[in-house]
Amino acid sequence: MSQHRIGLHALVCRSRVALTFGCALTFGCALPPATTSAVAPAVTALDPAETRGAASEAREATRVGEVITLSVPLLDGSLWQVQNAKEPGVRRWCVLIGSASDPEFLSALDVVRPPTEGVGVVIVIVDELRDDAERVEIAQAHVGWDPEGVVALQLDALALPSAMILDARGMVEWSASPTGPEELRQGLRDLQIPAGEN
Repeated sequence: MSQHRIGLHALVCRSRVALTFGCALTFGCALPPATTSAVAPAVTALDPAETRGAASEAREATRVGEVITLSVPLLDGSLWQVQNAKEPGVRRWCVLIGSASDPEFLSALDVVRPPTEGVGVVIVIVDELRDDAERVEIAQAHVGWDPEGVVALQLDALALPSAMILDARGMVEWSASPTGPEELRQGLRDLQIPAGEN
């Protein structure tokens, strides 16, 4: 086994826009026979067929049942943390991650725009410009701005938009990556949470 250091992690939006975020992950794996360097290339080309396969695997490889620690940097400068988030009447949190310029993400936001009893909303915008995050307005939602993609990495999101529904302790009850409005509505229905119909 050799140590590989991966310098970049790529997320692919449904709108076929590739977003690349920096990270430094070290893990052990065998080098392919034709590789002579102990360091993997910093950027690799994304094959559309591989991207579709990764997105399908991501949808199936959910973290349901796992308790996660999640911290989201909010626009107001504070840090939202699921284990410390105490709001009256909120028993679950719906976390949506995506780009403010992605129509699929904006449609998913419309699902959670009407207040849903017992569900708090955390929106994580990954756009490079803060202005893009500030354009997203949903009453009672916590809006975060994460241009480096740290939250997406915390949640193992392989494609955007992504969504998770967590209970108050941080246990994942539902997850989809990528997701759209219909998947999110179905996820809320599966948990017997009435989803906003727009």
